[in-house]
Amino acid sequence: MKSYLHKSLWVTALTGALALTACGDGDGDAADTAAADTMTIRMATDGTATGSAVSLGVEQGFFEEEGLNVELSASANPPAAVAALQSNELDVASIPVIPALNAQSQSINIKSIAPAAGFPDDPETAHDYDVQAVMVMPDSGIESPADLEGKNVGVPARQAIFEAFIIDAMKSEGADPDKVEWIALDFTSQIESLRTGRIDAAAVPLPFTVEAEENGATVLWRPGLEFYESGQTSTWLVSPEVQENTELVAKLQRAIRKSNEYANENTDAAIDAGSELTGIDPELLRASEQFNYFPSEVDVDALKLANDKLVDMDFINQSVNVDDFVILPTE
Repeated sequence: MKSYLHKSLWVTALTGALALTACGDGDGDAADTAAADTMTIRMATDGTATGSAVSLGVEQGFFEEEGLNVELSASANPPAAVAALQSNELDVASIPVIPALNAQSQSINIKSIAPAAGFPDDPETAHDYDVQAVMVMPDSGIESPADLEGKNVGVPARQAIFEAFIIDAMKSEGADPDKVEWIALDFTSQIESLRTGRIDAAAVPLPFTVEAEENGATVLWRPGLEFYESGQTSTWLVSPEVQENTELVAKLQRAIRKSNEYANENTDAAIDAGSELTGIDPELLRASEQFNYFPSEVDVDALKLANDKLVDMDFINQSVNVDDFVILPTE
């Protein structure tokens, strides 16, 4: 198997320390005063290139301008990120919209403050940013979502984003998703399992779509835009402690917005950041001619549409009050 995952992420240890810690020893000089005004924020990406914008934002000093010292890590999967937020072991985490709504439907106290990745407002260009894919081998005989009935299908986590995509598409074609054998595997394991025949289809986002293609897989379909139609695909969520600090939430929103806008305007730099986060060769990402888009604002209507679809699919236990789930900027 060809592998481009040769770099390791630096992952901050998630200790039980206070979520927001002030720095400095309080001896009164100017440097210590500045340090004392800085808050350390434990922030986790989802382990994909959706973290590129914030990684660039940290590098560009957008968070430092707000008095925030970011400790950037990567969560293992959405349930792990939700659990860390709920227990205040993380302050901020990027999670795909579907598991975020799923968690909120279970009355887990997390709130969305900003988009992490998604689609531009222009529907004519939105398809260029549909970066999630269900992939198969060319000789699999699988030609549509309906053909996944009775197959082994890899997903990064159960009851999460790709499972919802696939169920929605199969039902729309009259197929029975209950006949799918779901196998939870991380992205790189899915690619290897697809190559060796352990699974019949893999569900992966950019940049892992590029690696899958390098290993002979082809795109069956790209489900993101079909499901969401517009808005964000991933969102930045905050812990219960952070929610109570409205000034901090505003600082995070300003820094994330600047980061997203900078990444959209500096694609090469964003690709390099995505390569650093995932370990995939940046030249392969450039050759794919596709990368993430980073919206500036939460699209509440798009979240409501996704919530309604998940309810109709019986994918979440109860409808989410989206207006309560989102903390919109006040500026």
